[in-house]
Amino acid sequence: MKTFEIQITEKLVKSVKVTADSLEDAVITVKSKYKNDEITLDYSNFQDVTFESVDFESKFKSLVNELIEFVFKAEKNNLTSNNSNQILLKLEILRELNSH
Repeated sequence: MKTFEIQITEKLVKSVKVTADSLEDAVITVKSKYKNDEITLDYSNFQDVTFESVDFESKFKSLVNELIEFVFKAEKNNLTSNNSNQILLKLEILRELNSH
């Protein structure tokens, strides 16, 4: 038998109204109240749950995908030379292959 690690992620959501001089002040107030347990979330705030395997392959694929997207965006902004066009073309192919 094999051992698998499965990550369970629950999403709790709660909206609160607060009076403040600005949006920034409102966020600061809510964060402070949350940190001081004046605002709490519980099972009634449940919105979603996901189950994902935590394994080398999925971590690797996720990291490769992030790297591809980062380099792709950087190269797309630098389309001044033929080398950049070749790199962009290869990144597009790699991006497509990695999405499967």
